[in-house]
Amino acid sequence: RGDGLPSEMRGFFGLVVVLCVRTHPIRRVNVGFDRWGRTSRLLFAQPRLERIPCRSSRAGRAGAPAARGRGIRSPEGSRRLTTSRLHKGILSSTRIDMLVNVTTDNLASMDKSNIIAAYKKLGDIIKGKKSAPDSLDQGSWWKVHNLALKAVESDFLNPFELSSMVANHKGLPNSTVILNALQLSAVRQSSRFLPKNIAHFYIGLIQLRAQPKPELLKIFDKKLRDSMVTCQPHVAASVLWALRKMNVEVSEDLIQMLGEKVAGDVNGTVRVKLLARSVWSFASFKFREGRAKPSDSIMEMPLGQSNNGKQANVLERLVNVMGERVRSDSDIEASDLAHAIWAFAKISYQDSEFTDTIKEKISDRISIFDGYDIANILWSLAKLQCEQPNSELLSLLEGCAIDFSSSFKPQGLSNCLWAFATLSHPPSTEFIEASKHYMQTQGKRFDAQSISNTLWACAKLEIKLSPQEIMSLEEGILKVYKEFVPQEISISLWAFAHLEQKPSSAVLGALEEQLSSKIPLMSAQGVANTLWAYATLELQPASEVKMQLLDQVKAKTEDFTSQAASNCLWSFGRLTWAESKDEVDTVINYTVRKLHYFSALEGSNVLWAMAKMKHRVSSKISNQLEVFLIQQLSSFSSQSLVTCLWSTSKMHGSFTPNLFDCIEDEILLREPNSFTAQSVSNALWAFAKIQHEPSEKFFDVIQDALIARLDTFKTQEIANSFWAFAKLMKNPKESVLIGLQMEAETKLKDFTSQGISNILWAFAKMGYVMVDRPFIDSIEIRASSIADTFTSQEIANTLWAYGQMRVQPSRRFLATLNTQGSQIIDQWKPEEISGMLCGLVKLHRQPDSTFTLKLQAQAARIADYFTMESKGVVVWALNQLGVEIDYRLREAFHDVIEDEIGSDNLDTTA
Repeated sequence: RGDGLPSEMRGFFGLVVVLCVRTHPIRRVNVGFDRWGRTSRLLFAQPRLERIPCRSSRAGRAGAPAARGRGIRSPEGSRRLTTSRLHKGILSSTRIDMLVNVTTDNLASMDKSNIIAAYKKLGDIIKGKKSAPDSLDQGSWWKVHNLALKAVESDFLNPFELSSMVANHKGLPNSTVILNALQLSAVRQSSRFLPKNIAHFYIGLIQLRAQPKPELLKIFDKKLRDSMVTCQPHVAASVLWALRKMNVEVSEDLIQMLGEKVAGDVNGTVRVKLLARSVWSFASFKFREGRAKPSDSIMEMPLGQSNNGKQANVLERLVNVMGERVRSDSDIEASDLAHAIWAFAKISYQDSEFTDTIKEKISDRISIFDGYDIANILWSLAKLQCEQPNSELLSLLEGCAIDFSSSFKPQGLSNCLWAFATLSHPPSTEFIEASKHYMQTQGKRFDAQSISNTLWACAKLEIKLSPQEIMSLEEGILKVYKEFVPQEISISLWAFAHLEQKPSSAVLGALEEQLSSKIPLMSAQGVANTLWAYATLELQPASEVKMQLLDQVKAKTEDFTSQAASNCLWSFGRLTWAESKDEVDTVINYTVRKLHYFSALEGSNVLWAMAKMKHRVSSKISNQLEVFLIQQLSSFSSQSLVTCLWSTSKMHGSFTPNLFDCIEDEILLREPNSFTAQSVSNALWAFAKIQHEPSEKFFDVIQDALIARLDTFKTQEIANSFWAFAKLMKNPKESVLIGLQMEAETKLKDFTSQGISNILWAFAKMGYVMVDRPFIDSIEIRASSIADTFTSQEIANTLWAYGQMRVQPSRRFLATLNTQGSQIIDQWKPEEISGMLCGLVKLHRQPDSTFTLKLQAQAARIADYFTMESKGVVVWALNQLGVEIDYRLREAFHDVIEDEIGSDNLDTTA
């Protein structure tokens, strides 16, 4: 067994013994290693039963004991089981039956280590780590399991053996029963436990992801405090780390004593790796009323802000001990370096001298780090913000990350991507391709945090993901969506929106299922990010999610940053949630109070949202917004400047002409090529909307910008520009007019009914009586194909424009408009009826008789909304068209008809 040898010799001694035994021709003895490097018998020794005669002369002598490992005979004397066979995995149900029958009755006579070894052996077979014959079934496992359970319940195993059982228990069936028995046995035998036994027991529980029983925690807490004098520093460090990993609450005195014990390691017996874990563990306990409770909020350096002076003092000593070890150890291992910088990142320890030292050591040893270390170092550098983008160290680490990309665990890859995104370091194409390949092949293995961090990093680094890569990550989401915490949900949705990738309905449904219960736990920033994501993706959340989001907006408005408030309002506008008046008013009132903290971009988003929701503001709020805009004008980008102009023109507020003059002056200071096509058309539209006539210089600048961006104009921007020129009664330059007309012809198939009617109305309003006929014919063909989408106002404007331009529409087009007008007869308003009839009079075209009757009936129903003048226009137009006035209209318009208004007395240009 190597007893009495120095610890560094035991492993070598055991190897020699094993090689000797394995090469012996009989191979009756079976030797292996335990986890501490010492040799030990792995499986069953002989109980005190009838000995089996052996072939060797020594074993065959009368009264001579059989050699260890030879075998045992069953009570029936029919079969025998050798440890060499059991060690090789040559197991059968019959042999297991025999073994259990024998040992259950003779438990006290057994070698206890063999129970542990058999338990582990059969566990490995059940878990697929060892091969077994077909005859070995679950029943065989249960028999050995029951034997082990009996040994535990009868306190047959000592503390060391109990700890070994816990360590070998992972993944075995019926884990709860035997795990409870192990903990209860430990409670009963607590007086026999040494600190190192407690450490091993706790570490076993961590591997099982199991929580210790309260009575076990309590009794081990007292035992550790009582035996702290004899506790070794490395054992104290292991216990401290285990308590934090298990996330359990213990006494304040215990954590303080463990920390002091580790900090007092003057001989350097504790590895730097374990010191790093101790720093993190100690810093993440919060002391209150004699108890130490784990917290995600870690005590950071500098330590002066701590409420507990003793804790801060011990943490500072731990940091100094570890820092000194890192500086002085010239042969420090790679894993220790990675853990040291990780621990300092965890507590936000900023020491330029130390970080320079550790970065130099990392650079010198870059070739010996494994993938786990590389990911940890990158994460730590990003957390400490102690490295510049494109630095030599980051390039070296990136090269290593590429080498290890195929062997990374999901968390390792996500940490690398997160670090590059946080440091604004653009990764190489090779790293991006390797990462994308990993996502595509391993995405379904990612946990919740890895998925959210990876999506966030790709969004920040502007890494476009293919549908296959998104699909793979979505498979991962569907597997672990129940594990998502609120922050991870909001980050994932934000990233999907930033990447312009709509999540599948299954993924969205899974995330919303979690959102409905976790939104109250979200931070104010998380709520704003979630709203922004829905708005950007143009997705309406489920009704329950929407209700929860609105409740949280109202509850957490005071916690909003300026960006969160502006994003929230922008989202309300994009999602058309103007009906949520209470929530909108709450955020707007907060915004106005904090307006001096808002940036120009955030202010323009707020104005855009208020305009989009048609929010009526008081004169007081209008004045505050106007002061903010005038003060910030020079800070606005060209696009934001025009957004503010467009928004103020849409809002029902009392803005003064001085504001629009100031905006006009600021636009004139900008370069024409700084305006987008949308900005140009919106600026024209806004001034036309408020009937603010800008200067000739403004028109020259805006038209130059229009020509420069003409090829990027969309159909709505073309139509809006025509409409604005007509509304302002300004004829554009010939080059602008021809350019807009040519762009309209090339994009006619994309025009909507509103765009077509606006262009025709603009041509008529600007007095282009004779417009290029082929262009009008092209417009008519497009209008005919979408005639069923025309509104009553668009039909009226179109026919009025044809009349003003004296351009005859085809009979087919006129028939389609009549049909559409009949189908939406309830939508017609007084000004639309009179305008359309005037256009038909000028064209000398009589409408369809069915449409005419319906139109007269509609006019009669809404007669109270007609002015006397518009009534006269309708009667005059019907007379001019030779249409007999219906009795219902005659009765409704009797006051006008009796006056027999003639055409010479009417203004038909309205």
